[in-house]
Amino acid sequence: MHRGRQSDAEAHLTAAAAATDSSTFTWFYEYLRLCADALADEARGHSERAYARLTAAFDRGVGHLPGQLILGFLTPDLVRLALTHNDTTNARRYAEAARRRADHSGTPYHLGDALRCQGRLGRDPGCCWKQRAATTRRRGR
Repeated sequence: MHRGRQSDAEAHLTAAAAATDSSTFTWFYEYLRLCADALADEARGHSERAYARLTAAFDRGVGHLPGQLILGFLTPDLVRLALTHNDTTNARRYAEAARRRADHSGTPYHLGDALRCQGRLGRDPGCCWKQRAATTRRRGR
């Protein structure tokens, strides 16, 4: 979807829907299908549906996975979609959730999600890179 190869993405989504794998690996990553379907909805011009699906997943969870802390990786897309729909209240809520997750875990990819959210909110797409440069300078790298 991100590369504009919608027909290839559609073929993969169709194949995934037909799969009957019930392994632990598949069970743990069941949220990926929902995310792919939501991004496909957006690519088809149904951003309202994509936003509703991701919001529901974030707030209620997906399958056995609880929402918010576990599904925090959804926050950059949620902030982007919220802003697209002029929902600044929820955009801020998702950005704050991303920040809490990053503060809790301390992992670089969680921090990256939080910074992407912050950059979108502040309409500063370079926010991530500026923060990374500052962190690198502080660490002497």
